Amino acid sequence: LRLDPKDAIAYHGRGLAWYAKGEFDKALADYNEALRLDPKLALAYHSRGTAWGIKGEYDKAIADFSEALRLDPSFADACYSRGLAWQFKGEFAKAIADYTEALRLDPTFVNCYNRLAWLRATCREAAHRDGKQAVIAATKACELTRWKDANYVDTLAAACAESGDFEKAVEWQTKAIELAGETDKARFTKRLQLYKSGKPYREASK
Repeated sequence: LRLDPKDAIAYHGRGLAWYAKGEFDKALADYNEALRLDPKLALAYHSRGTAWGIKGEYDKAIADFSEALRLDPSFADACYSRGLAWQFKGEFAKAIADYTEALRLDPTFVNCYNRLAWLRATCREAAHRDGKQAVIAATKACELTRWKDANYVDTLAAACAESGDFEKAVEWQTKAIELAGETDKARFTKRLQLYKSGKPYREASK
């Protein structure tokens, strides 16, 4: 930037570095400057939306993700990120729609499969739960990671529980505990006890 003060990509890159350091206001300032210099930089809208999201400014995040998608309709990450913002706002139908579209754009988007499955399995609003669809999405996430990711296996267990298959839920939750690091084992074990008692897991209210 000292050599080229009009380099929008450099401002965006420095914004990413500030974001990684947890300096979100500085990241936002750099993303703003990048977009002033290049208003068509879809990646900077996505990055700024992510920074708004981490600050809890979900409406601003959604606006930026939507602009990124207007500029680049194939931007699967922006679609997924907007889905996250909708989910954090409690707009679950819109979250599901965005996750589904992100997966259409990128059928290998493993974290999106997991997010969709978790929402379908554990949503606090019954209208948005669908055990069958949750199992399909969670299984895909596990397949793409060769059944080695504890969090994705944990999601599959929750999906099985939502489907009423508590035997499978116990089986997969036990596997998730085996794969998990120490920080996750206690949380996963609580869910295992829930499934053993024949109860599905539900996300707490907002």
